[in-house]
Amino acid sequence: MEKTIKIINKTGLHARPVTHFVNACKAYDAEIYLQKGDRKVKGDSIISIMSLGVGYEDELTVSASGQQAEKAVEELAAYLANFEE
Repeated sequence: MEKTIKIINKTGLHARPVTHFVNACKAYDAEIYLQKGDRKVKGDSIISIMSLGVGYEDELTVSASGQQAEKAVEELAAYLANFEE
């Protein structure tokens, strides 16, 4: 299961939304990943996600496998797609 979204936050993904995302990943029985271009990282690592350097209008793919993969992808992708400060 995967979903591609575009980042609308003018400052991209910085520490606060990434920390929230990583913490939210722990609520699902699923392996969650984020991908930007050809780089794919685990969704439970703040450092790995920050290393992607996600900026304004970048496309990110949220993917998951496991019992709650569909729910995780839908909810986490919606969070990232709609995060604004």
